[in-house]
Parts: sequence; C-alpha cells; structure tokens
Amino acid sequence: MRVLGLARTARTQPPYIDQLYTPPQRGDLLAQADYAVLAVPVTPATRGMVDASFLGQMKKTAYLIDCSGRPALFNYPDLVAAIEGGRLAGVALQPGGLTEAMGAPPADAPFWQRPEVVVAPCRGTSVQNTQKAIALFFDNLRRFEAGQPLLGLVDKEAGY
Repeated sequence: MRVLGLARTARTQPPYIDQLYTPPQRGDLLAQADYAVLAVPVTPATRGMVDASFLGQMKKTAYLIDCSGRPALFNYPDLVAAIEGGRLAGVALQPGGLTEAMGAPPADAPFWQRPEVVVAPCRGTSVQNTQKAIALFFDNLRRFEAGQPLLGLVDKEAGY
C-alpha cells in the first residue's frame, strides 16, 4: 500500500509515509487516494471541512473513513449529496452525538440504510488508552520535577 499523509504544518516526513502533504496540497492528495482516513481535531480550520469542495477533490471510486468521531468536521448535506449522487464510493462514519440541528439527515432517513454508508459507534476510551494516559501523567510528573520538557503538550494556538 502507498501511504500519503497530510500534516497541518510542514515537517520531516516519517519513514512510514510515502509522501507528506500540507493543507494547500490537500487536493493533490485526495485526487490520488483510494481511501481517505479522517483523524483530526475540531478547530476553526477543520470545522465543516468535509464539504462539497473536499468531497469533489476525491475520486468517485474513493472511500472516506472517519476515525475522528467528530460530527462537526462534516457538512452533512454535502456528504449526503455526494453519496446519493454517486460522487463517492462510500463512507464509514462515527456520528456519536450527531443531531439534525447539525444538518444531519434524520435517524430514519434512507441515507443511513444505503450500502455505501457504514456507521460504527465511536469508541471514546479503552483500558489500553487509560493505562497509556496514566503512564504519560506519571512520566510528565517525573519530567516536571526534574525540570525536563513535558510530553504530549497541547498547542493552544492550533486549538488542540
């Protein structure tokens, strides 16, 4: 498999990525992708990012897989139009907390029953993630006490 990635800022390309893109190059990446995996936070720059423009940059044979579990990233009317219009092969969603007020189709809408639409629950936590979080906390506590830089800091300017 050829793996393409998109990073918010330019950086050194990890060895497991065949090519790394930045947001202005998003169209180039999406035009090549057979599968686009969405795993981003909700920020002013990402809110509603999966819209007609985003979906129009994807191949008609491509699949969009949402690993974020963040409905605010989607413009649902545009997603519904892309699926119903055959402009996207399929989508896998984690629409936890999604409401019609967010532009989503009603729960009984035919969209949710389409074979191109896969819906999975969003897994918010796990024993493994809790153990990693506890280990990170204690590692950072030791680092703080030793005057060393902390790991996993939030970039407040980026919004996450």
